Amino acid sequence: MKTEKGLFISPLQITKIRAFPKSVSFVYLGSDSCEHLMPDAEEVKFVYDKKLNVIISVPILTDFHLSRLSKLIEKILSFLPFIEISVNDIGTLECLKQRFGAKVHLSVGRYLFSIFIRNSLSFVQDISEEFNVHYFETDDFKTADSFLRTDEFRIAFHYPFRYYSITRICPYKGNIVQECDRECEGKIVPLDKGQLFWQGNYYFMPSSKLPKLA
Repeated sequence: MKTEKGLFISPLQITKIRAFPKSVSFVYLGSDSCEHLMPDAEEVKFVYDKKLNVIISVPILTDFHLSRLSKLIEKILSFLPFIEISVNDIGTLECLKQRFGAKVHLSVGRYLFSIFIRNSLSFVQDISEEFNVHYFETDDFKTADSFLRTDEFRIAFHYPFRYYSITRICPYKGNIVQECDRECEGKIVPLDKGQLFWQGNYYFMPSSKLPKLA
């Protein structure tokens, strides 16, 4: 089993990075919790020009932001042969498959995967085949280990923080908005003596020591 390392960064962190670690082969760019942290085509090209693979991460999307994602993909496909998108709702999976076909490689984000695994293994296999899923993402040790042991799925394991909860209501704007100025960027608030963290509309926890996976 081949293991690769990647980074998960938001678009506004791009300009602060002068060089990526040599151990990194791909970059998750965007956010799996807020649609307003979707990158633009220039930011994708910046990472790609560093000889790194790019995976655009998006959260649950409204129709408005799904349209924005489609326009972004069209721009990216003008200078890349394909692009990989990590999605977190079934509607986005369906839409991207129908509209872009093999030009978009699909991964199932950790929020959506946490819902899929409530079903049977055969259900996940059907999803994998129907959408030709590149990666299934998780931050749960047991889930990663059990799916790696089947030798049927490619797993992207998120570490050292794991998902705790998410809200669709922006704590800075007080509601769901179509545009924002990214007031949350760079602001991470520790809660419960560092056992829980809050950033934007996303709550996360530190993972325990990484065990050996299958």
